[in-house]
Amino acid sequence: MANEDLRYWINKMEAAGELQRVNGAERMEEIGGIVDIVQRKMGRPALLFDEVPGYPKGYRVLANILTSVKRIALTLGLPDTTNEMDLVKYWRAYLKGAKTIAPTVVETGPVMENVLSGKDINILKFPTPKWHEYDGGPMIGTACMVITRDPDTGWVNSGAYRVQVYDDPTIASVMISKGKHGDIVMRKYFERGEACPIAIVVGVQPLPYMMSGLEIHY
Repeated sequence: MANEDLRYWINKMEAAGELQRVNGAERMEEIGGIVDIVQRKMGRPALLFDEVPGYPKGYRVLANILTSVKRIALTLGLPDTTNEMDLVKYWRAYLKGAKTIAPTVVETGPVMENVLSGKDINILKFPTPKWHEYDGGPMIGTACMVITRDPDTGWVNSGAYRVQVYDDPTIASVMISKGKHGDIVMRKYFERGEACPIAIVVGVQPLPYMMSGLEIHY
């Protein structure tokens, strides 16, 4: 499982009958509405939107990634016959016995294949949906990882927070609820009059996203 990326996961779910492709849905009104209807019932497929009007083919949007027991099980490397009770037992055992695994530091990786900086940044090149009627705007960060580092201890936190894009293609904002670990880390920097370094990972494989959403003690 260590080498699985998002493309691998998509192919794996499609082979398991857990993915539905949708072409031609508009990003500001239609994608969010379709997703809302489909996710109302657990067990419906993940949705992969392509050929979004105004964007090149292949600039895709993936949604409903973990709204089925089967997809959760396959993401965790469990058999596709896993049921709800099996998942409960798995998580209880995992949270009791999970050991810290030190990261392997590398010089580079696929994430560095395409790098844009400064005025070359264009977040708007991606088809970002407005998911809900009363959202402030398009949200590129929903099933994402927002990574911060504690300035005192070096401890790294990953949280799943909402990230909004704007008309300016170089700007995005992060909404972190008060009391969340990301908020605690951020305020340590702000109280010192410093900017808070942050990394936002969009299009992440669902397993690390799942981990970023867990409530783990600081």
